Amino acid sequence: MKQKSEAYSFTFGQFHLVTWEVGPWDPTVKYGISMKTLIVVLLVVWAAIAVIGFVVKALLWLALIGVVLFVGTIAFWKIRSKMSQGADAATAD
Repeated sequence: MKQKSEAYSFTFGQFHLVTWEVGPWDPTVKYGISMKTLIVVLLVVWAAIAVIGFVVKALLWLALIGVVLFVGTIAFWKIRSKMSQGADAATAD
């Protein structure tokens, strides 16, 4: 049985801003981005924040936050990859 799609629109007063159609969810299609891509994007953002903080002396606090988030993201990535490797090994038995 095929599900019908729904259309949504957003208007502001008499101005029509956007319309999008949402179809039925298909579990066989991979949606979004991978976790690895998300972490790499976060690392780039944190590095940029740290560089901006070091370049602009008044924003040294921003550099410290960027460095902490950068290191935290790398630690999360390493822990997550070790956990997934352990789960893969457990399912292979």
